[in-house]
Amino acid sequence: MAGKSVQLPADRPVETIDVAIVGSGPAGISTALHLVQRDPAWAGRMVVIDKAVHPRDKLCGGGVTHLGQNVLARLGLSLEPT
Repeated sequence: MAGKSVQLPADRPVETIDVAIVGSGPAGISTALHLVQRDPAWAGRMVVIDKAVHPRDKLCGGGVTHLGQNVLARLGLSLEPT
């Protein structure tokens, strides 16, 4: 959907979106996860917007440094398959 407009569903009008996070990379997704962990009600009041379609073939997106793994662990996430 890169470069295309996406219409929000009618049952979720724009007025209910309090936070728009631009970019679904590590910073954007970490911000979204942090907000939802602090208050689960944020899940229904935010939208994450990205110009790219995910998953995508991008080599740098496949690697996570040790520091990144520590950040993921603090967010309650793991890279281990479940």
